[in-house]
Amino acid sequence: RMQYHALSLLENKNYVTLVGYAGEDIIAALHDDQFHGFLKVIRFQPYMSSATLKRFLLPVYLMLRLFSILWGLVYALWVQVDTNQCPVDCILVQNPPSIPLIFIAYLYTLTQPKKCRPDLVIDWHNLGFSMFPTRDNHPIRKIAKLYEKHMAPLATGHLCVTKAMKEWLIANFDIQPWKISELYDRPPEFFR
Repeated sequence: RMQYHALSLLENKNYVTLVGYAGEDIIAALHDDQFHGFLKVIRFQPYMSSATLKRFLLPVYLMLRLFSILWGLVYALWVQVDTNQCPVDCILVQNPPSIPLIFIAYLYTLTQPKKCRPDLVIDWHNLGFSMFPTRDNHPIRKIAKLYEKHMAPLATGHLCVTKAMKEWLIANFDIQPWKISELYDRPPEFFR
């Protein structure tokens, strides 16, 4: 979904920097020569460990992974994003993952000069707290929900894939209705 957003922005002559985990290649359409100089791809690798560490020292593994993601995001935004070529107008983040992405993106907006502070837009593909495989009253799930609930209203705008998601965000996360736009999935022509 984020790559399709990037493609739409590039087709309208915007500069785009995609930041994400190392892994699969970007979609073929983004390799088009017409986007040369308009698209920058920044990738980082979060900490991965052996199954033994995950199984026996899960809290240690989770902390190492969280810190590696924090470092990757901070380094990407504050060091690798080239603001000399063009200032950052908007940071569009996909949710999930929300932890720590939304906080880091918001912090980045606050550290930019006030006259050219970028907007922060959250694309709600799902609810991050609902991705935790724990029962509803588990403390980790509650903390994740509180995090999303308190971070969401700080964003300048929101995109969501359904009207039901929009209504849920308004009712549960206290987001103003005028800040939310429904943007249904519409894959490009080449998608089969």
